[in-house]
Amino acid sequence: MTPVLLIESHSQLKTSLDCSSEHRRKVSADLESQPDSVPHSPPIASTHTLGVMLILMPMMWIVIITFFAAWGAFDGFLCLTLGHVVLQAAHRDGYGAPLASSMNAGAMGGSILRGAIGAITLPVLSCMGEEKRKAWKWSPSKILGGLLVSTALATAAGPIGVAILRGVGTGDTLDPTNAAQAGALGSVIASFIYFAFFSFLAVFGMICTQVCRVCLLSAP
Repeated sequence: MTPVLLIESHSQLKTSLDCSSEHRRKVSADLESQPDSVPHSPPIASTHTLGVMLILMPMMWIVIITFFAAWGAFDGFLCLTLGHVVLQAAHRDGYGAPLASSMNAGAMGGSILRGAIGAITLPVLSCMGEEKRKAWKWSPSKILGGLLVSTALATAAGPIGVAILRGVGTGDTLDPTNAAQAGALGSVIASFIYFAFFSFLAVFGMICTQVCRVCLLSAP
């Protein structure tokens, strides 16, 4: 190929590149001149992100429901055991059943009841808007309502656990009525225990915070 042909080929290639550059500049200018009111299609989530969400959401629900069930087992165990001990010490009729049966009944009934409540509560909280969840604040009336709900759950947990134990052949338990009374009384006692425990944690946390602040300020 002669130098003349090379020069001509180079000039033709340069001309085509200049034309394409000018075309791109015109297209960019036209896009920038469009009004902002032109609707844009929303970004589409990737398949990977959707897959991760579909996996994580059920796992998170299982963890939360398990926590509800575990807390219900502990609370039912504590409330029914405390109520049984107090009423048995007071020599009330109908509380001569072994204490271990009340422990099992309270733990089983509380776990089932609270686990079911957790499974119902999660969809309700998911449907609530984020603004409503942030606007929700504690108040004395809500604290009192929470205590009443906790007492009602402890009252119901005892008969549920007793019915299950009797259904599997463990007959030496409290009657459902006595179990409900023991659970209600134990819930009142447990409320004071919870209040004292969490108050101690709050005071202890404040003291630790102040000590750490003083140490940081006095450090060279």
